[in-house]
Amino acid sequence: MKILVTGGTGTVGSQVVRELLTRGAQVQVLTRDPAKAGKLPAGVTAVTGDLSKVETVKRVFKGLDGVFLVNTVSPTEVYEGLLSACALREEKVKRVVYLSVHQADGAPWLPHFGGKIGVEHAVLKAPSPGTVLRPN
Repeated sequence: MKILVTGGTGTVGSQVVRELLTRGAQVQVLTRDPAKAGKLPAGVTAVTGDLSKVETVKRVFKGLDGVFLVNTVSPTEVYEGLLSACALREEKVKRVVYLSVHQADGAPWLPHFGGKIGVEHAVLKAPSPGTVLRPN
C-alpha cells in the first residue's frame, strides 16, 4: 500500500509515518523543506512540494492508495486543504484521513475552525472513503 503523509516531519505526522512503516506500507512524506528529509526514517521517500501550489497537488497525489492529510495553521490553510481535497478526488485516491481540530463545529466563526469544517466536508463527500480525526 502506497501512502503519502503530509506533515510527516511534524509531531503527529512523524508518528503516523512510524506506524505505517511497521504495517509494511510504502510511505512518502510531503515536505516544503528538503533539508527535513534527512530526519525521515529509513525506507521513507521524501517528496518536496507545497500544498498551496497547484503544480504540487497535481503531482503528489498520483498513484496513491491513501493520504494522511495535515495542513498547518496558516493564512492559506483552507485553500491548501480544499485544493488537496479536489486533487484527491480527481486522482481517485482510495482512502483519505484528514486531521482536523477538536470541536471544530463549536466555533465555526473562527477562521481556523470554520476552515477545517469546510475541508472535513470535502473529504467526507468524496467518492472514496474518508475519515476525519478531531483529536483532543
